[in-house]
Amino acid sequence: MKINKKLFRIIQSIVIITIFFIAFKELYKIFIDIDISLFKKYADKLTIVNLLIIAALGVISYIPLSFYDLVTRKSIPIDLPIGKVYKYSWIASSVSSIVGFGGSAAILIKNHFYKNYVKDKSELTKENLKVVGLNLSGFSLICLIYSIWCFFTIKEFNIVFYASILFGLYIVGVLAFSTCKCIKDKNKEAYLINLKIMSISILEWITTILLIYGLIVILGIKVTLVQFAPVYIKAIIIAIISMVPGGAGTFDLTLLVGLKKFNVQSEQILLLLILYRISYYIVPLLIGVILYITELYNNTNSEIKELMSRINSKIASTILTLTVYITGILLIFWIEIDISKVIHRSSIFKINILDFALYLSIVLGFLLVVLASILNTRTKKVYYILVTSFALITLLTMTVIKSFTSYLVVIIGWLLIILSKNRFYKKGFIYTWKSAMKSICSVLILFTISLIVNSPSYSQLNSLDINSLDINSININFNSEEFNSEEFDLSKIDIEESKAYVERIIISIFLGVIISISLVIILLNINRFNKFPKEKLNKEKIKEIISKHGGSSLAHYVFVGDKYVYINDTEDVFFQYQIISDKIVILGNPIGNENSFFNATREFYDLADLYGYTLVFTGVDINIFPELHDMGYDFMKLGQEAIVKLEDFSLAGNKNKSKRQAVSRIDKAGYTFSIEEPPFTDELFKELKDVSDEWLNGKKEKGFCVGYFDREYIEMDKIAIVRNAEGEIKAFATIMPMYDNKTLSVDLMRFKDIQLNGIMDFIFVNLFEYSKENGYEFFNLGLVPLAEVGESKYSFIREKIAYQIFINGNFIYSFKGLKKFKDKYASDWNEKYIAYKKESSLVITCIQILKLLSQEKDTSDKN
Repeated sequence: MKINKKLFRIIQSIVIITIFFIAFKELYKIFIDIDISLFKKYADKLTIVNLLIIAALGVISYIPLSFYDLVTRKSIPIDLPIGKVYKYSWIASSVSSIVGFGGSAAILIKNHFYKNYVKDKSELTKENLKVVGLNLSGFSLICLIYSIWCFFTIKEFNIVFYASILFGLYIVGVLAFSTCKCIKDKNKEAYLINLKIMSISILEWITTILLIYGLIVILGIKVTLVQFAPVYIKAIIIAIISMVPGGAGTFDLTLLVGLKKFNVQSEQILLLLILYRISYYIVPLLIGVILYITELYNNTNSEIKELMSRINSKIASTILTLTVYITGILLIFWIEIDISKVIHRSSIFKINILDFALYLSIVLGFLLVVLASILNTRTKKVYYILVTSFALITLLTMTVIKSFTSYLVVIIGWLLIILSKNRFYKKGFIYTWKSAMKSICSVLILFTISLIVNSPSYSQLNSLDINSLDINSININFNSEEFNSEEFDLSKIDIEESKAYVERIIISIFLGVIISISLVIILLNINRFNKFPKEKLNKEKIKEIISKHGGSSLAHYVFVGDKYVYINDTEDVFFQYQIISDKIVILGNPIGNENSFFNATREFYDLADLYGYTLVFTGVDINIFPELHDMGYDFMKLGQEAIVKLEDFSLAGNKNKSKRQAVSRIDKAGYTFSIEEPPFTDELFKELKDVSDEWLNGKKEKGFCVGYFDREYIEMDKIAIVRNAEGEIKAFATIMPMYDNKTLSVDLMRFKDIQLNGIMDFIFVNLFEYSKENGYEFFNLGLVPLAEVGESKYSFIREKIAYQIFINGNFIYSFKGLKKFKDKYASDWNEKYIAYKKESSLVITCIQILKLLSQEKDTSDKN
């Protein structure tokens, strides 16, 4: 039995493939002779209203297919609400219509959906088999009516007539059998169920015929319903017998051959078949796919829902961007003039509505190219601009640009705009130079191509001699049924006006480029009007958070005052940051309550995203990696922070001989070290300022991740001072707390020109001793930016670029010098990282951070 089943399936597959191959071979012979320009002519006659009616007819004709399961729901029953059953039925029917195989695909899909909601799965299969069997009732009734009508009227007794009699007898037999069974078993309920299924089948086939004949009417095909009926019935019979999925090939070939007998153009029939396939198969299938995706989405957990949402968002964004790009390109290059409006008007190329439409379409095309580059910003304003642009395009399409392709693009565009409305939620965006350069390059490329395309036309018109023209040699697509080449008068072609028209196209191109590049400039300049809520330093709140929850090695820099501060809603975490381009660069880890770090980071991220900014973390450690990784961040080592373990610090031994000599040299020269407590006297502050000014040597202060010489700032903690034998201050270092009661550090270290070597060693050795005496365990020597980054030959190329910035970065700070000096004392190195979004460019992000670090601080109004 198993062998027989396998053999049957093999034979069935071979038959289907053979039929499919023969049908498509014959279709190919017909389609090879199709006139593409004539096909396009018929397609261009369709209006947007026609296309909407066709889509509506397709959906209406498909609705009855999903009624079967509503009957099955009561007979088994299925423990699901009506809405859910109808949804599953639509999904199953739309897929099985494409797959075919005599309804077996529908049975499998429905069993999959309903198996958990019925008591007896075998009963479900039986009911689905019954539906498949009775599904032919509608077509059988149509065949019966046709054969009776044919017998009494036209009296054509051909193969279609006899086939229709055989199919027509099916419903008679089913009704007779059901009636007898009902009388015998006295099971009225089962009989009524059969009648309902048969009624749905009849409704289904009636709506299908109305769809395809409605398409014939819309396309203007001169075929009556009487002429169409036998062709359609024959096509359906052959399609059913072939069992080819959707009757693909067999139905199409039979219908094409049959309609050609009534002198219908192959191009019209091809268009009819395409529209029928799209409206009856593709549109319902797309609806089914959407329903299935929503069902999957509703039945998944929150994590998978978020993943699906992100994937769908990315796909939708890409499709919408591509659609806008393509629409822009079509508007620039696809300029079609209906010649029937031109022939009888000598002044058609004067300034009028058609010329205005020409200017508008080309300018809009270039603007859409720019608009496509900012769709990913997802702001409400961009959405409103997109809606306005497509409203103008729709107006142009319905009045001037009459082509099937343009209608299709407009419909797809509006569908995507409507579906993507919720994606445009942001209040602002930042237009970067990267986006601007992409837009300008795209505009210039299209500008060049459009000039190359249009310049030859102008040259040909410029050298054209009207008296030597032969109408049959002119390659013009005269889109008018009224046009007759024998009656056409060449003298009606105004060469000068034609040249003027091409000139206006070229002017429109230049105008489009100028306006689109102007838009780019405007977008760059509106960045300054971004209304991101920036909060300045509130010392009381910051001190309260630090005193309650502790700080970090970078927390003290918040008091420099050159950064903005974000405090979370619960006011137990804060971030210090600065803004550059589209990045919000955060210095260090979040500071405050560690239990609130993740929520606070998400909160700040959402706020930044709402205004078009991306958070970048600089100087973070591995403790915050898990939270940032979950938010889609990647990491690159920024550098290393040198830590001295004070318990192990000593100047004893041969290893520390050079350090002892350096300190001894300064001691012998009469230099002294002392710690001064704030507040400082005016005289002391003046001396400190003299040292600072000499050290700066006319340069501006830096900021962001270093302090600067400001009285209020340096008086926040003690200061280490080095004096010479005469009592003059020669160097100082501001002590910086780490807010953990275990670690001390320095911020500013400045000195005058000293001839002796070892002044920095002298300062640090004394600071280490002071820290040990006051109970500190560690001394933080600070960060060496980009140290040991990208040195390995196996490093990523982006890290190697960062390394080149490091070795050539002395114009910002002496990175290499810092590493060499701190290595003398460091007992441990803590690695610090840059955390950046994976879709961001690391190189650009690094350059932006270094630019931020190198910005000079104006302190002219201070001190």
